[in-house]
Amino acid sequence: MKNNMLLLCLFFQTVFYASCNDDYVTIVQAQFAEQSGYVPEEIASWTHIMYVFDNNTCTEIEKETDRASLKEFETTVGNRCTVIAYESEDNLMFGQENPGKASSEYYVALKDINDDIPQIWMGQKALNTEEKFSMQPLTSSITVNIINAPQSFQNISFSLGGMTNALYPSVARVEALNEVKVKKLMFTKAETGMTKGVFPMCQPDKTWQLPCQLEFNDVTLENTLEIAEGIRAGYTLELNLDFSKYEEESIYTLTYRYTPYSKNMWTSQSEEFIRFWPGDDLYVDDNDYYNVYVLQDKRWRSIKVNNALVSNAPKYHSEIWNDWDNSKELRDTMCFVNFVNEFSGPVKMRVEKRRGKFYTSQIRPSSYGIKTTNCSNRTVEFTIPSWESRKVSVEFDDDRYHNLFIFPNRTDTDKPDFSSSKVKYYAAGEHEVGSITLQEGEILYIDEGATVYSSVSIEGSNTKIMGRGILSGEKLRHWGGEQWSNGEMLISASKHIASEKRLNNIEISGVTLIDSPGWTVGMFFIDNLTINNINIISWELNGDGIDLCSVSRANITDSFIRTYDDCITLKVRDYGVWQTPTEYVNVKDCVVWSDYARAIVVGPEAGACIWGSGGLTDCIFEDCVVLEQPDGSTDYRAALSVVQQQQSIWGVTYDEYNGNINNILFKNILIDDIQSGGRPIWVEQCRPQKEWVGWQWVGVSFENITIRDTKGLRHKSYITSSTCGGMYVSLTNVTYNGEIITSTGKYLDFYNKSGMATVEFY
Repeated sequence: MKNNMLLLCLFFQTVFYASCNDDYVTIVQAQFAEQSGYVPEEIASWTHIMYVFDNNTCTEIEKETDRASLKEFETTVGNRCTVIAYESEDNLMFGQENPGKASSEYYVALKDINDDIPQIWMGQKALNTEEKFSMQPLTSSITVNIINAPQSFQNISFSLGGMTNALYPSVARVEALNEVKVKKLMFTKAETGMTKGVFPMCQPDKTWQLPCQLEFNDVTLENTLEIAEGIRAGYTLELNLDFSKYEEESIYTLTYRYTPYSKNMWTSQSEEFIRFWPGDDLYVDDNDYYNVYVLQDKRWRSIKVNNALVSNAPKYHSEIWNDWDNSKELRDTMCFVNFVNEFSGPVKMRVEKRRGKFYTSQIRPSSYGIKTTNCSNRTVEFTIPSWESRKVSVEFDDDRYHNLFIFPNRTDTDKPDFSSSKVKYYAAGEHEVGSITLQEGEILYIDEGATVYSSVSIEGSNTKIMGRGILSGEKLRHWGGEQWSNGEMLISASKHIASEKRLNNIEISGVTLIDSPGWTVGMFFIDNLTINNINIISWELNGDGIDLCSVSRANITDSFIRTYDDCITLKVRDYGVWQTPTEYVNVKDCVVWSDYARAIVVGPEAGACIWGSGGLTDCIFEDCVVLEQPDGSTDYRAALSVVQQQQSIWGVTYDEYNGNINNILFKNILIDDIQSGGRPIWVEQCRPQKEWVGWQWVGVSFENITIRDTKGLRHKSYITSSTCGGMYVSLTNVTYNGEIITSTGKYLDFYNKSGMATVEFY
């Protein structure tokens, strides 16, 4: 670099001294080199102007109507020469036209930047060389192509901001004369394929906005393309407006592409835009994070986007675990949408990320096979193939704490009679209630578009919670002690009722539950429980998703659960009453996501077998997906966990009295690329403090478990028995990235401290 600067200085010093020597004569010849790049055939017939400059002064000017007329001449003053050629003087004005003035007073400028701009080419060389002029384009050209325009389309107009409008030949540079300009262009449908000239931009290195306006017979649409690089001298530009998807989806595509002079190196930026029909844009830009659209009847309709807090345990757990009311404001905001669609076929959707661009996107569960298509650097399109695969997570740049959940529903064809005294009905809108109690035979119905801020206590049998709306604990008190949350459950059933007065036939379906101050759904001493098609998002530690305590015959199906703590837990807990088992539970077709603890856990609270009390038996978890479990370091945290620990009876802890855990089956489960700190499986019999009394048993089977891992899990699956009781665990077709686990070691650690545990592989 220093050598180059030295040569440049010596060059100008030599030129300067030569120009000051009256005896030094330079012959200026208008000789032009042949060029490899495109040159207009008619350029030789254009008007040419030759300028000679000596440092800061113009010493010679020769202007001719064509190239051949430029004459050879002698000069004793000057060190550089510039030639410009232009196809027309229309819309051009000139600075000084006679020599002898300061170099800065010589320019060629546009009279009106919005009029047609003629082509202008330029060449420059030092005088004391034999090189020829190599002409380069100063102006650029833009061609607009309008493809498959509908009958109602009239024209497209757009603005180019930050434009120059003047060429200074002394320094071969373009600048804005007086002020930076904006060039406005318009092309009618009939003018497709037309090319117009433009000047370069003042700051071509910067990203810029290209605002476009489309005129139809009945409406004017405005859109903006963000362009990564500005217009430089000699660029070939295209703006393509394509209506190929307009008839079927009310979509048109704008594509801006460009290539430098003499190169065929096109750079393209493309974005699809939606024409919204009346009423379809109701929720556009209503949410700070996302716009979401669904295609229905050849029209894209915007959907209301809701916010929900979540907890980033890998980053903040040590600071937020007992921050019960989020006073530190360290929780993250994710979003979700509820909408109704009959799913008579695949459903096409679009998600627009409003806070910055994205580089990668994915839809999980990965087993659904849903792929995204980029419509721009902020918008993706994808198709939900079926009703069964409708509940998904949309994630940008692998960000799982600002993602979007899709929760579609069909129209509810089983609505109760809202006029009945047994029905508590909440229509669309917000309802701050505080607390709701359901007695025998009562129904709580939260309709589509409704958000009810309340807890719900179920105190009678044959009760239902139904609808398509949201039950939120946002306005309930979130509080707790040093270790445990004291917040109430969002939905609880018979927690304070003695077990001999068990409830029967409880149903929860169709609703979305968010922001619980404690457990989200706590079910106690129930026979025949149905939980179907619900969604849960919870940011609170101790904010479990669904807890079944001494529940017999339960079905949990088609639900999506994200919690900071456990998602689904089967327990036997002591609440001052005789403990009955949790048994005959079927969990099927659920998607679960734990931000810290366990996705599915059986135990550790299992009652006490010595008293004939408690136990966890005959439970099946099948066809489920675990989307997250980021921390499997300790405390039996894992995607799938079965743990038996010592328990208390009537408030007294009996270390040796653990309830049996038996006939537990996990079948057809996908553990879908959880974070590297997570753990797939944890099975444990914890060591009691006293000698063994009675028989304690753990029997668990894992069949067709798929562990998909792209992040490199640090924790293996883990099975351990530290007690005197028996344990039997079978693993059938359990795979890690396609490899079947057939022994302990590589993917599974097994510790048989009691000598009475068996692990078998099939």
